[in-house]
Amino acid sequence: INLLREFNAPERLITHAVLVCEGAIELLGIFKNYGIEIDERLIEIGAALHDVGKINFTNELDETGSKHELGGKKILLDLGIESRIANFCVTHGKWDDPKRNLEDLIVTLADKLWIGKRVLELEEKIIRSISEKSGQEYWQLLSELDSHFESIASSGHDRLLRSII
Repeated sequence: INLLREFNAPERLITHAVLVCEGAIELLGIFKNYGIEIDERLIEIGAALHDVGKINFTNELDETGSKHELGGKKILLDLGIESRIANFCVTHGKWDDPKRNLEDLIVTLADKLWIGKRVLELEEKIIRSISEKSGQEYWQLLSELDSHFESIASSGHDRLLRSII
């Protein structure tokens, strides 16, 4: 968040980053219950910086677009930030690539749920990954996690109101 401020990011972008971080932290709290290894700090940083490219592509604050993805990755790499962090700028928009890891998917899910949007295919990928890593049955996880995802998404309206500046 401080890095965004150093770049004079629009306040809306900073608020968005904070709200996505809140969603990511809430998801991490849920996923801890399943005894799987997740790089929590990486997810928090990825959630904060995934849209850094919108500093240079401010039109994408209001319009659909993907120029900010590669632009953000370039900004971070030029600063010497590790590629695994810079990659969140791209992976949050291209989450359906089979090479995406669980951390990528969690940042993407937080970016969707913060505003109340459910993306079932994304959620299913996360549930399958957790099932494989934890040895727990997919259908049991689906039932449990679906209610958690809905709970986070149902607060989207309140978060959206907090994001209006």
